[in-house]
Parts: sequence; C-alpha cells; structure tokens
Amino acid sequence: FVLSSLQKTYISEISVLHENNMISKAIAIAIVTSLTIIGIVDSKNVHVRRNIDKTRQLKKTKHEGKHAKESKKAKRSKKGFYNGKKSKLEVNHDDEHSFHDIARPGCDSVVAANYTKDAVVGGTLYVFDPIESDNGIGKERSWMTMSDGKKFVDLAHSAIEAGCVPKRRPHMVLPSPNGKYSVTTYFGDQDFHVLSNDDHKIIACISNEYLKPSVFGGNVHTGVWLDDENFLAVDFTGCYNGQCGGVLNKFEFTTDINTGLINGAKWSGSLGHQGVAVARGTSATGPIAVGNNPIGRYADLHFVSDSKGSGSIMNATDMTWVKHFNVNEFGTCGTGGLWIAPHPVDERIVLVVYGNQGDVESPRGSCVFKVDMSSLTIEDKWQLQDNADAHGIAYCTRLIDNELSAIITMR
Repeated sequence: FVLSSLQKTYISEISVLHENNMISKAIAIAIVTSLTIIGIVDSKNVHVRRNIDKTRQLKKTKHEGKHAKESKKAKRSKKGFYNGKKSKLEVNHDDEHSFHDIARPGCDSVVAANYTKDAVVGGTLYVFDPIESDNGIGKERSWMTMSDGKKFVDLAHSAIEAGCVPKRRPHMVLPSPNGKYSVTTYFGDQDFHVLSNDDHKIIACISNEYLKPSVFGGNVHTGVWLDDENFLAVDFTGCYNGQCGGVLNKFEFTTDINTGLINGAKWSGSLGHQGVAVARGTSATGPIAVGNNPIGRYADLHFVSDSKGSGSIMNATDMTWVKHFNVNEFGTCGTGGLWIAPHPVDERIVLVVYGNQGDVESPRGSCVFKVDMSSLTIEDKWQLQDNADAHGIAYCTRLIDNELSAIITMR
C-alpha cells in the first residue's frame, strides 16, 4: 500500500519488485511514515530496503532503468534482501539497507513484521464475573459468554482482527487503574497487547522488538501500569545500548480521537542493566517483575526482582537506578525473584517473593522479603519451605481476628 501523495514517485519501486518476484503473491505491506517508506513485508519473508525519502526526487526513468538491468540473481545477493535459501532477515549494519536509519529525528518510524515468533501462538483468555455469579442463591458459577458465543477469548483470532500479529505464551493479565483496559504480556515474545475490558478483545499491539537502534526486545514477562496512560514493561532478555540481560521499557499510550480508546503507544524511555550484575555481586541479570506501592510518597520507586539473583530499586519517573542490593542480603533465597505486592495500608512497604525449585540433595530456598521503600532497605525476611517454589502472593484480612495477612502460593 502506498500513500496517495507518494504514488507517482514510488509506484515504479513497487512494480519493479513485483516484476522480479521480490515479493510473493501474498499481500505486501509498505511500512510508511508521513513522507517515508521504511520497508516492505510479505507473508513469507521480510525485505528491508533503504529509506526512500520523498525529498530525494528520484528520476523515474533512471530508477526503472537501474532495476531493469539487474538480474534476479544479483538482486538476491544484495545484503538486506531475502536469500532464497533462508527464511530470515539478513542485516549488515555497515551498508545502506540496514536498520540504522529508521529512527531519524522527527519521524515516527515503526518496524513491523507479519510473521510469528513460533509455530504455536495465541492462547485463551477466560473472564469471570463474581458479581453476576453471586446473584441468586445456588446460581452456577461459570465463565462469561463472549459476543461470538464462546466462553473464552481466542487471543490469536482477536489479535488478527485488531491488525496485530498473534504472540506466543500469554503470561499475564494486568488491568489498568481505571479498569477500562488490560495488558496481556507474552513470555515467549517481545510484544504485549492491550485489551478492552468492556468488549473483551485486543485493541492495540505494542512492540519491544525495535524501539530505537539501541533497544531490542526479547521476552516480556510482565509489567506495571504507572497510571492510566503509561505502562512499564519488564523484558526478561532484552538489550539496551549493547548490553543484554534484560531491559525495562516505558510507554505512553495513544488514543483514537474518535473513540477515545487506546490505539497504540509511544516509547518513553528504557533502563538497561549495564553494570548491575557487578553492583549486586551476581554473574548475570534477568529482570522478572517490577512493582511499587502506589498509595503514597514513594510511588515513583519500584522494586525490580531478578531471576538470576538479588534485586534493585529504580525510579520509574526518570528511569534511573536508585539502589542495588548485594546478593548476600537475600541469604538462601538469592535467586528466583518473582512478584512484588504493595502493602495495602503502609505506603512504605512492598513484599517481594523469591522462589526456587530444588530437591533433598540440592535444596533451594523460598522467601518473602519486606522492603522499606523509604529507607531503601530490606526490613525483614520470612523463610518458607525449601524446594516448594513460592510463586504467588496476595493479601487478605482474617475474619477471626481482623488481622491483615499474606497468602503465598507454593508452586
């Protein structure tokens, strides 16, 4: 598809590609900004061409003549084009067909692809309405019925209907503070989807894959809504400024001017893990979750748990590290970082779960840490059963004595 204002300038570019079978008969998509064609994608392979700026005013006759003289074999041998023997994207960062120009200042450039990361993608989302199920004595509790008559949302089909690519291994459902939306992350993919809680369908797809030349996505484990318009994604294996081992990416959601619904997001910044392993005394990093206590003065501060060991506190407003804990402070639960739960009444406190699998010969610990965000310290620790793999946490108030308690799931 070519913007109408660009048709005269670039129609020869598209037609020449068709004549030389550089694009299959499947639908081709031109990724465009207001003045730039970034790349061309088909359903089988990805073809990256140089940025074609409208201001170049290429002469049509010269442009067509150049392509007419090149043989198909010569074209396939170029860096950045599809090699007939491989179904992958080949990128040489030293030549003009590379990705390095797509994030030019002033251009809202986006890299997209219509291939899935794995052969098995999608999943099912179930919705339970406790209010509806509690109406009437003896009423059967059941999953909600969707508009298509099913009792679940087919995430693959919903993604396609929204113009998104289905993703692999759905992992979390994260409701927005206002209750209008939910983010679904995919631990086997670098993207996440935004769902409408009213319609129970995907309405936007956000990618961590190529945010900027210095940010590359890996596997988004979870994230946290900073408010109704901003989201912080935890990429377990992403890279930032050449340093892999995880990255935290912040997004500001955009909305449709007609419907008012979220329709995309703008990248707001990233926080990488340069020097973090050394500061913690660990050999590697792999952020699993991030969380704060949103009820008070320390809402900007988020604890970042890590599967590889230890943890840190970061400021989500200015995207900076505030404190790195030494792994020795975690004792027998130095690895296996998981969920962060804010204390419901004490604005200073978050509880952090660390869980590990093990056996009698090689026992591994599970713990809950009480972290004081005001003093940036671990205030207390509860040692749980070894090898039971603590994995979930929630609060409840006991009816027998009205005491606030924590419930821990041992996986």
